[in-house]
Amino acid sequence: MTARPRGALERAARHPWIVLALFAAIYGVQTTGLPQFRIAAPAPFTTMLGPDDQFNYGSPLTLVLGSYYIHHGIPDAWAFAIVNTIGLLFCAAALEAYVSRRFPPDRRGTALLVAMTSPLLFVLLSWVGKSDPYLIAFFLLSSLTPSAGTRALLCACAVLCHQTLGAAILLAGLCFEPAPWRSVVAGVLAGEALVWLYAHVLLTSVPVSRAEYALDHLRELATILWRHPALHLWATLGPFWVFAIGQRRLITGTRTLVFAAAVALAAASFDFTRVFVIIAFPLVLDVTRELVASGSRIVTAWPLLFLQVQCAASRLLFAQGVRVRI
Repeated sequence: MTARPRGALERAARHPWIVLALFAAIYGVQTTGLPQFRIAAPAPFTTMLGPDDQFNYGSPLTLVLGSYYIHHGIPDAWAFAIVNTIGLLFCAAALEAYVSRRFPPDRRGTALLVAMTSPLLFVLLSWVGKSDPYLIAFFLLSSLTPSAGTRALLCACAVLCHQTLGAAILLAGLCFEPAPWRSVVAGVLAGEALVWLYAHVLLTSVPVSRAEYALDHLRELATILWRHPALHLWATLGPFWVFAIGQRRLITGTRTLVFAAAVALAAASFDFTRVFVIIAFPLVLDVTRELVASGSRIVTAWPLLFLQVQCAASRLLFAQGVRVRI
């Protein structure tokens, strides 16, 4: 790359949030789960959802937050919008705090844009209504705080966002930063205990769990993955594969373990790309840190973030909600 285009890319990287806002404008925002929210949030301690939707009770945090606004006289659609807007802003603030603490000033923007070439931002914008932004924020903040007690609390909150993904992303993070493992494990156990208490004691009847839901649809999920393995492999990291392959020591035992665990859990979900990239986000951060520290020129390839797709069930998702059956 010549000096002039490279310089333009480096200047643009100094304003990453403008670039990410442009990405949001191009790709659009898609909501999900509003009908379920309207049923469950007004009475979060009553099992109101049907069996195929009861896995939502494994993410009680946003239901309880929504209930707070609804019981203060805010219409359910507005409560849904408020809860999810706060989540996205919370996630953005946590990302800003993370890159400010973990990268030198002149590399922060580039690091953020490189990390977002993974499908994470696309996922957050495509599944507004899930608790994913809160989950990512709690995970990032838990990795920054020096207080063991605060870390345990943040980890418990992450699990309350999503019983399975919360525990998975926190344990994946420990694979790369094992030092605070006691407080992280304590937080995960506390969060799991709270979710169990919510589902088995506070709710009027025990809901169908995520594991039961996955087992009921296992054959269908396996068929989808078997038909398009290469497409699902590409969708795991999206354009971030360009950066990952550029690493001298891409394949390590830790990275292989996290990648394999993320694929296994994603294969048991209809939201394949979404589940994978959330669990594997610590891996994305680890590769990004190494790439930025090496000073590799490949970091100027961040515009690839505008070329993303997702695999969800038997559909391929593109920008602005365009869906193609596969």
